[in-house]
Amino acid sequence: FNYGGIYTSTTQNNPNGLTTNLDGEEAYKYLRRRVQCTDEESYIHGISLGSSVATYVATQHKIKKVVLDRYFCKMSAMVSFARPLT
Repeated sequence: FNYGGIYTSTTQNNPNGLTTNLDGEEAYKYLRRRVQCTDEESYIHGISLGSSVATYVATQHKIKKVVLDRYFCKMSAMVSFARPLT
């Protein structure tokens, strides 16, 4: 899937930490229904920006395992994504 306002998404949102987290939450719920599994049977894999979203989704559910691949190298990069620095 694509986050709203990023890549080939047709959504006209301006992406930010909140909207991408909500997009990730909806994608997780959709996949969980489609596969018919519980939170406790689920694994989440986040790559780069997706690592932040995977972390958020994992905090909302009792996920079995979370894999974060190429996560933010600097805390300031993560903070500025979640809330732009002024």
